[in-house]
Amino acid sequence: MCGRRAGSGTVLGHPLDEPGRYLQRVGALIETPAFYPGLTGAENLRVLAAVGSHDPRDIPGLLELVGLADRGGDRFRGYSLGMKQRLGIAAALLGDPDLLILDEAINGLDPAGIRDMRQLIGKLADGQRTLLVSSHALAELDQVCDWLVVIDHGILVYQAPTRDFGAHPESSIVAVPDREDDLTRLREVVEVAAAEQGIDLADLRLAGPTLEERYLATTNGATR
Repeated sequence: MCGRRAGSGTVLGHPLDEPGRYLQRVGALIETPAFYPGLTGAENLRVLAAVGSHDPRDIPGLLELVGLADRGGDRFRGYSLGMKQRLGIAAALLGDPDLLILDEAINGLDPAGIRDMRQLIGKLADGQRTLLVSSHALAELDQVCDWLVVIDHGILVYQAPTRDFGAHPESSIVAVPDREDDLTRLREVVEVAAAEQGIDLADLRLAGPTLEERYLATTNGATR
């Protein structure tokens, strides 16, 4: 028998079990979006705007925001996966929600698509709204999220700034200099050592464990 989990929550200050009080202020993209393949991107958005009583005059601006300004007149069936995801985000932004939820938004994207989605997420997280990104791609979360929530087997194991997750003194690879001149001296020493070995040093940066490594350490790396 599986153990039961219990708890409560709020969305934009309202109880989770009273969706009528907050749903109009929430936009969401849950994995792959569903649109009418025979309609254009703009036409699909107009349909959704009519259903949700949103202002259709916002559609050109939304298409521009997600990088589809020149493809809004193309039929959805001809869109690449990355374009479909971006149109899904445009749909989620109809009504200018205070909370935007993106669930596994980079699933199936190629490296260029992942880069574009990362840049778009950064653009959307401009302080005007709360952006909640749910993903198993921890390397991406490490780059775009400033606050991290980790749930393991239905149990909350972490909720705090991303940079502090799994931070332990013994995990550091290089001691962080206390002052800028300390870092400068460290760079000079490394550059001299590299030159003596005939190494062309292109960059020098302080490194620590990745978010994935910190997650596995926190959850004991158990296979799910």
